[in-house]
Amino acid sequence: MNRIKVLGIGSPFGDDQAGWKVIESLKQQIALPSHSAQYVMIESHDRPGIRLVELMCKADTVFLIDAIQSNKEIGTIHQLKKNDIVESENQFSTHGIGVLQALRLGCALNALPKNILFYGIEIDTIVLDSTLSPQVQIAVENLAAQLKNEIEYTCKSSD
Repeated sequence: MNRIKVLGIGSPFGDDQAGWKVIESLKQQIALPSHSAQYVMIESHDRPGIRLVELMCKADTVFLIDAIQSNKEIGTIHQLKKNDIVESENQFSTHGIGVLQALRLGCALNALPKNILFYGIEIDTIVLDSTLSPQVQIAVENLAAQLKNEIEYTCKSSD
C-alpha cells in the first residue's frame, strides 16, 4: 500500500495560513475506508524548515501545501512535481528556510520520497491578522476538494 502524507505548511499570520486551512478543510471532507486510512497522514506544520525532510520520511507520496509569492494573481494555485521544485531557480516560499531549500537538502541526502506534489497558493503581503483574503479562501476550498479526489484516487490505485 502506498504511504501518503499530506503536509500543510504555514504560520498563524493572514494568508500564510493557507496550507493549514487546506488541511483543516481536507480533514472535514475526506472519509477514507479503514484499510486506507492507516496509510494516510494529514498534518499541519508551522514553518518546519529543514525538518520538512524528516516529516516526509517513510512516505511514498507526499502532497505539500504552502503559501507562495511569485507575483502571480492572488489565489492562483500552482502545482509542481518533485523535479520541478528541486531544479527551480525561484525562491517562492514565504518562510526563511523554505520548501525549496529543504527539498534540495533532501535530494542531496537521497532522502526524498518517490512522489512529491507541491501545491502553492499565491498570496500577497503577509499581515499580522488571523483571517484569509477572499481570493485565498476560495483557493483553499478548491484545493482541498482537488486533494480529496487525488488522495482517494491514489489510495484506490495502490490497493
